[in-house]
Amino acid sequence: QHGARQRDALCLPAGQLLELGPMSAEEGGTLLDAWLAAADRRLTSGQRAAILDRFAAQGSPLFLRLAVEEARRWPDTLQDVQLGSDILAVVGELFDRLEREHGRQLVGHALGFLACTHARLGLSEDELLDALAADAETWAEFAAGARWELPARRLPVVVWSRLHFDLAPYLSPRAAEGASLLSFFHRELAEVAQRRYVEGRAAHLHGVLAGVLGVLARALGEDGRAWAGSPHALAELPYHLTAAERWDELYATLTDFTFLEAKAARVGVVTAAVEGREVTAYHG
Repeated sequence: QHGARQRDALCLPAGQLLELGPMSAEEGGTLLDAWLAAADRRLTSGQRAAILDRFAAQGSPLFLRLAVEEARRWPDTLQDVQLGSDILAVVGELFDRLEREHGRQLVGHALGFLACTHARLGLSEDELLDALAADAETWAEFAAGARWELPARRLPVVVWSRLHFDLAPYLSPRAAEGASLLSFFHRELAEVAQRRYVEGRAAHLHGVLAGVLGVLARALGEDGRAWAGSPHALAELPYHLTAAERWDELYATLTDFTFLEAKAARVGVVTAAVEGREVTAYHG
């Protein structure tokens, strides 16, 4: 059934798809050792056996990848291995650990914003940092624990760097409208983050993103005209206004001909050389 859903979603003939079954225990052991070697990391025989025992129940390479990332943190003295029995459990344990180490609001909002934009290819690092600073709950948690007076409402680089370092193995860089974006490297992480951090709060999170993107998109150009800001913000602003149910702002934006002109001229535009001539195409 899963394979059939994927074929329907991709709209590809069955003959052009190859559905892979579960990996064998032997294949899992080979892959585990290769990943550990690449990370210059070794596990005790007990730790390795614990991972492979749980892997054998499902044969999922994603489970193994997530387990390896957590196992890299284990000391050699660890004997009682605590590892979820399936992908969703391992992802949940990962999010629990991130919350303990970096703060519940910071992690919850960072992952929530990424989940809100997973289907849209993600957020740029600056967009995500602006959203975290703009969110009242995240900022209140951070300001309460700060040991110095903050000169501006923006997360210090060291705070974001620590969280980004721990998130990096689970993110995949993407590109859209000239922006380098951050997004979850697999949909299961986005799905867990959606259920955990977005459900019941979607309008709030999308509203914060709409506010940030609105500022980034409305920057003035050299001619003094508005909407000369980030093309990525121009592209995504209507989506987040819709998800935030901010109907008046959405109507005002979509009936602003300056916005429409800027979006048509700068979003989804691809220029390439064809037979020695410069050709411009529009998509999206």
